[in-house]
Amino acid sequence: MTLEKIFDKRLGFILLLVFGAILAISPAGNVQHPFLSADELAAKITSKSNQMAAEDLAHIIIDKQPGVTIIDLRNKSDFEKYHIPGAIHIPVDNLFKRGSLDNIDPQNTIIIYSNGDAHASQGWILLQQQGYDSFILTGGMNYWIKGILNPEKPDDLVADSEILRYQVRQAASKYFSGGGMVLDQKDQKTKPKIRKPINFKKKKKADEGC
Repeated sequence: MTLEKIFDKRLGFILLLVFGAILAISPAGNVQHPFLSADELAAKITSKSNQMAAEDLAHIIIDKQPGVTIIDLRNKSDFEKYHIPGAIHIPVDNLFKRGSLDNIDPQNTIIIYSNGDAHASQGWILLQQQGYDSFILTGGMNYWIKGILNPEKPDDLVADSEILRYQVRQAASKYFSGGGMVLDQKDQKTKPKIRKPINFKKKKKADEGC
């Protein structure tokens, strides 16, 4: 069995569980009509058009870009140990609880993350079905810690583009943690030079395709 077939089966299983949860949790007769079909949701996930790189999120935070909401889907213990600066805590299991999304502006650029990608993908589908378009942080907290807070220096023989990417990560690491997991930024006097973030403005509903 190929990896692609394994992934397709896992994706189908996740979609089945999520849509089952939607029907089970939503009040009878009050299930919202999906904004995207199951095939369209699956296509977005497999194409990764609903994902945002950790480097881009770092740029957004450093530049204090307005109109951004970051949601941490992990459990309370993990959130309290460490979370991405500015993130709010909504566990994935709470996404259908009454009032859990009352303070979330659907017009904002919404970025969600968990430790990895699986729970974030489930959260993305749940949000999508309630009219909240969002981006999944690629690699989740696992990659954020490894790639942003503690970037590994590449080999000297790698391409220049990889060296540049490392330098960007290193600058972000210094901004967020002084190069490690220490998160106090009170002594941060200089802002690292870092490229401008990609503008993740959403398309109007009328312009959205499959």
